Amino acid sequence: MKYVIGVDCGGTKTEASAYTITDGELLETTTTGFGNLVVDYSKAVANIRQAVDILLQTLGAGDCQMIVMGIAGIDSGGFKQKMAEEFSYLPVNPVFLNDAQLALYAILKGQDGVVVTAGTGSIMLGLVDNHWYRAGGWGHILGDEGSGFDIAKKAIQHVLHEYDSGEETSAFSKEILTFFDADDVFSLAKKVYQVDKGEIASAAQQIGTLATDYSQAQIILETAGETLAKKTLQLINKAPLAGKPISIGLNGSVIQKNERVLEAFTRYLDNCQLPYDLHKKEASSAKGAYYIYKGEQKL
Repeated sequence: MKYVIGVDCGGTKTEASAYTITDGELLETTTTGFGNLVVDYSKAVANIRQAVDILLQTLGAGDCQMIVMGIAGIDSGGFKQKMAEEFSYLPVNPVFLNDAQLALYAILKGQDGVVVTAGTGSIMLGLVDNHWYRAGGWGHILGDEGSGFDIAKKAIQHVLHEYDSGEETSAFSKEILTFFDADDVFSLAKKVYQVDKGEIASAAQQIGTLATDYSQAQIILETAGETLAKKTLQLINKAPLAGKPISIGLNGSVIQKNERVLEAFTRYLDNCQLPYDLHKKEASSAKGAYYIYKGEQKL
């Protein structure tokens, strides 16, 4: 049975899945370690290679029609050329995208539109007539507005602001200190500078839980949703998407799973009287490979 392989290579895991070329039926899937090239190039390549090789060995390399890899960090440092050399042994030449691009194909099923990715980081991508448009995605130091990292950072900054202002530590701030296992602001700051951004961003889920009881958590989450909406509008304004309802896909735990963030996001867009349709993620980003294959067969 002829098939395509999609590989979703993220900061925590690499998920490779094979789909039939006729109807996109999932045949096999396998998961290995992280696939972000910026974190550790050699380990990421080894994890990606392992995942792909398992599928080829299981299903037969001769029936593979296309391999698409959506890789976090692929846009940096000439990685596409290096990866082409790393995977020159494969039975077909792989297509390399960043992981958010692969997600767009999967969520919008090959149609034009926009995908808002907000997980540990954030990026907005648009695809119109085979041309890509982008806003954000500049990393946690320069951007990633509205992301899990940004939400956590704002909560931590609130704790530090209370201390700097001589205010009594609020109940919300005590919750943040507890989450990071910190006794005071000094140990909190020290820990933040010692752990990776993923560990910091994990606090976003806790802040979502705290929003039930603490207004400060609500404010942080609603601000994140509005910020994501503003970045989305920046993208829409420079992409030729006007004149019809815009398909907006949702990708990443922050925008998919946090109701307050999503409500603030849609409320801001509604207030701007923007015609749009929301599309939630129904399958793995890896399925984007199937829609890319379908699109190429139409050319």
